[in-house]
Amino acid sequence: LTRPKIDRGAAFVRGLFERGGDAALAALWSSVDHLPTPNELDAPGLWLARVGLAAGDQPLPELDELPDIPDFPDLPD
Repeated sequence: LTRPKIDRGAAFVRGLFERGGDAALAALWSSVDHLPTPNELDAPGLWLARVGLAAGDQPLPELDELPDIPDFPDLPD
């Protein structure tokens, strides 16, 4: 391994985590089919798209309270 290869891999993993969080990192190690291609190493978004994880697919935090949703007004016919 060379320093440029290590830096390239670190940038890829950092990009995955920034875009897809823990779910992306877990998916990376879940299957040999999920190993990144050389092009994907330089563009983590391509990898996310190929494995079916859209950037920002992180689960939302649980809410302490349900939001107040106003009633929809009745419209005339």
